[in-house]
Amino acid sequence: MTFLSPGYLAGLLFALLPILLHLFHRRRQRTVLFSDLRFLRQAERQRSRRFRIREWLLLLVRMLMVVLLVLAFARPVVKAALPSGLGGVVQGKVTLALVLDNSYSMGAKPSGDVSLWHEAQKRALEALERLHVGDEVLIILASDRPGVLTPEPARDLERARRLIREASLSDRGTNLSSSLAKAYELLSQAPSPSRAILVLSDFQRVGLNPSGPFPAKNDIALSLVLLPGYDRVIPNTALTEARPQSWLLARGKEVEIEVQAERRHEPQENLPISLWLDGRKVQETGASFGPGDSVRTAKASLRFTVSTPGIHEAVVSAEPDLLPRDDQRDLVLNVPEAVNVLILADQSGSGSSAFYLAKALAPEPGAPFTVQTVSPQALSRVDFKGFGAVILSDVALLSEGQLARLEGFARDGGGLLIIPGPHTDPGYYSKSVLLRLLPLTLDASLQAPEGSSFSIAQFDQAHPALGLFSNRSQGDLSSAKFFQPYPCRPGQGTVTVAKFTNGGAAILERPLGKGKVIAFAFGLEPQATDLPLKAVFVPLVHQLLLYLSTQPGPMTAEYLVGQDVERVVPSSGGTAPPALTLLGPDSSRSFLEPRVLGGQSWVSIPNVDKAGIYRILSGEKLRDAFAVNPDTRESDLSRMSELELKKLFPQARIVRPEQDLGVLAAQVGGAREIWKLLIVLMLLLAVAEMFLRERPGKKEAGG
Repeated sequence: MTFLSPGYLAGLLFALLPILLHLFHRRRQRTVLFSDLRFLRQAERQRSRRFRIREWLLLLVRMLMVVLLVLAFARPVVKAALPSGLGGVVQGKVTLALVLDNSYSMGAKPSGDVSLWHEAQKRALEALERLHVGDEVLIILASDRPGVLTPEPARDLERARRLIREASLSDRGTNLSSSLAKAYELLSQAPSPSRAILVLSDFQRVGLNPSGPFPAKNDIALSLVLLPGYDRVIPNTALTEARPQSWLLARGKEVEIEVQAERRHEPQENLPISLWLDGRKVQETGASFGPGDSVRTAKASLRFTVSTPGIHEAVVSAEPDLLPRDDQRDLVLNVPEAVNVLILADQSGSGSSAFYLAKALAPEPGAPFTVQTVSPQALSRVDFKGFGAVILSDVALLSEGQLARLEGFARDGGGLLIIPGPHTDPGYYSKSVLLRLLPLTLDASLQAPEGSSFSIAQFDQAHPALGLFSNRSQGDLSSAKFFQPYPCRPGQGTVTVAKFTNGGAAILERPLGKGKVIAFAFGLEPQATDLPLKAVFVPLVHQLLLYLSTQPGPMTAEYLVGQDVERVVPSSGGTAPPALTLLGPDSSRSFLEPRVLGGQSWVSIPNVDKAGIYRILSGEKLRDAFAVNPDTRESDLSRMSELELKKLFPQARIVRPEQDLGVLAAQVGGAREIWKLLIVLMLLLAVAEMFLRERPGKKEAGG
């Protein structure tokens, strides 16, 4: 029940008036002296009992008369059949909530030329044609969150048509339930006697919660509009992943992009895949799908080399199909300038750790690293500014001042790599160097039994530096032999990221301030290991040094639509840039307010809305970039059947594509006013009140 004039409901307070009058005119007993009252008291008790019943009935009838009169003035409306003459058909307004699914799956083209989104817009405009002057409309765009275009019911139907025509497809997924709940919430506040919801969607399974019937309201009509091609299975291929094997990139170093694709309800076996770098096509390959039922997967690799440092924009694309939005993945590759590495070593001749490290880091001009080797005695003359990492290679002794400088370098964001050797005193290192830089108890080296050796058996495959080696084509960590490892016990805050076959720690790590410290539990001399002679040595050293030299902040530059983005933009002198601008994929610009934390400018971009490449500019200078891709769970175009929809929405009317939306008028119509019925009931109560008030008096007069 709704009311056309709800303001009159305040008059219900007048229903208290009969109670007040009853209390005011209540009969007071008088005391009369008489000789014998026995028979009079008995007669009085009988008459008082009848009188009290009559008074309570009169009070109730009078209160109901007031209530019915007030309700009649408020003009209540119900959707029910009434006897002729007692209920008038409401000629008042209709409030219609249009829920348009604008998730990116609505971009599918079942017929190959017209998208579901355009069909939904067409049907929504058709629904508006069924409304009349004075009717109201709410428009809600349904993706993974409700987008309310009209916070209040709008009577300007021409404006509503314009909003529908100008609405666009989003890059978001689907959560149809939340948008429906929002429509019910807004309609519940509308005073219209006729209220209805019209849902235009592809009704994907991933966008609905089939756990049970959707909670609805009986006084709000619900229609589910099926779009053309609803009964058709739409084949689709989606690129679900495209990312480098490691985000630790370097100039001149080969980059391998791993691509994964899913194919649903498509018979083709091969998928052409292209890679575009900075707007230029650099490689093309193909992915082959294995056997499967409705869903098949395929993987492919794209290899290329970036020779220039800086921020590079990459696009991996597949052959377009009926849903183009998921046929592309965007990436941002940030290739740093050459990393400056300082090797601190007592011995740097052939066969030493420092010798192998220098050869691995800078084997030829143009390598991604520049290397400077100094002795501990010359450390005081070295300016750490400009170095990304420092390696302690078999250093025998360090003064307190030198340790303090190294600790300060790490705390300010630098990286330290500690490698023991024949000149290392484990006891001294444990109590001095490691205690300050990486809590660790180092014991004397363990000699492997003759004819045997240790190898690396386990490592953290999610580690930014070591994860690359989960693919053995990039290097096999287990291929190296270790003859004299150092048994060690990690202290507080130190984590083991790789282990030997005997379970002992091989590589350990600890964050220190804004920087990182890594230690080997083995030396690099020939008598200790053959690791420097293995193919995995160079990529291992490169990965570790790139990781150690990486500034604080996100390691990746990839996000999904709807996520919050936190980025670090390097600042100078600990102060934020004067102004930062975010340039979106659609060329829109918005200002960013950076906050300085630890010498870095952090910016926050909440709930990114569009897929593509975002650029952060200072003036017109590019400072940072990141990629946003759609959530490929939306790529599953399987839909709920009509039977499943009826179970989920038992009160809903399903409108098939060939049906006219004239059924809408029948569904939202039929509301009737009942004020005439209330007046009739009030008059009947008035007659009853007169009868109750007069009847006892007549009996007493006759007696």
